[in-house]
Amino acid sequence: MRVLVSGAGGAAAVSFFKSVSYLDLNIHMADIDPLAVGLYLVPEHKRHIVKKGSDLNFVNCLLEVCVKEKIDVLIPTVDCELVPIAQNMHKFRANNIKVPISTENTLATCLDKYALMQCLTGIAPLAKFELYKGLPLKKDWIYPVIAKPRTGSGGRGIKYINHESELDSIPSDGSYLIQEFLPGEEYSVDTYMNQSGFVVSAVIRARLKTDSGVAVASCTIKDKELESAASEIARNLNLRYVSNIQFKRDLNGSPKLLEINPRFPGTMPLTVGAGVNMPELCLRELNNKLENIKIDYEEIAVVRYWAEKFVTMDEFVRA
Repeated sequence: MRVLVSGAGGAAAVSFFKSVSYLDLNIHMADIDPLAVGLYLVPEHKRHIVKKGSDLNFVNCLLEVCVKEKIDVLIPTVDCELVPIAQNMHKFRANNIKVPISTENTLATCLDKYALMQCLTGIAPLAKFELYKGLPLKKDWIYPVIAKPRTGSGGRGIKYINHESELDSIPSDGSYLIQEFLPGEEYSVDTYMNQSGFVVSAVIRARLKTDSGVAVASCTIKDKELESAASEIARNLNLRYVSNIQFKRDLNGSPKLLEINPRFPGTMPLTVGAGVNMPELCLRELNNKLENIKIDYEEIAVVRYWAEKFVTMDEFVRA
C-alpha cells in the first residue's frame, strides 16, 4: 500500500508515521516547508512539497503528487486542508485514491467552533457560549471568561478576559466566541467510528502538560461519562474514522466540550501504546470492513522528548 501523509512538519503526521512504520507500507510525506521534520523520516525521493491548504491550486497540486506516485491512501493532517479535499473527493475517487475523512459538512461544522456549539446544543455537555459582536453582551457572564477565534488550532488567538472592559481588544465582527472559563482537568478523547457508524474505541487521555496545543505529558484513563459523551458526539456529527474530541471540567467538576479535531491528533502514540492503533485500524478498514467490536485499552502514561534526525549537507542544501 502506498500512503501519502500531508502536514509532515506537524506532530499529527509524525505520530501517524511512527504508528504504522512497522507495517509493510510505502510511505510518502508532504509539506509546504522543505525543512519540515517529517519529510526526513522517509527517503529523499518520497518527500513532496505542496501548496498551502488555503491556496486555490492546493487540491490539484496534491492530486498531481498522488497520481504521479500511484498513491493508494491520502492521510491529511492539517485542518485547512480537510474541507478543500472533501469538496474535491470525487477527483481522488476517480483516481482510486482513498481519503479517510468525514464529509464536507461534518468537517466544516467541527472547524467552526461556534457552528459546532450550535449544532451540539442539547446533545452534548457544553460550556456557556456566545458569538461576540460587540457590547453589550446578550448573556449575563461571570468573569473571567475565554475569548477564542471561531477557527484555528493550537491555542492561537485565545485570550483570558478578566473584565468586560477587556473585550474592547477582541474583534467584534463575529470572528470570536465568548466561552465560559473552565478551570478543571482537560481531556482528549481519541475516537474511532467505522463506516457503519459504530464507535470501535474511545480512548481518553488526560492532558497533563501541553505545548502549542499538543500534549507533552499525558496518561490514559477510564471514564464512562467522557466515553459516552464522545461516542454520542461522534454519532451525531457522523465523525467517521479518527477524531479527537476535547473536554474540560467546569467549577463543579462536570466535563464540557471544548472543541473537536476531525483528524489524526498529535498525541496518537499514547493511544497506540495503550493498545488501540487507530492509524492501523484506519488502513485495515480501507481494505476491508471493520467489525462492530469494541476495542478496550490500558491505563498508561507518557512523557515526550525531542529526537534528532541527521542528514548530509548535500541533502540539506537540496531541500
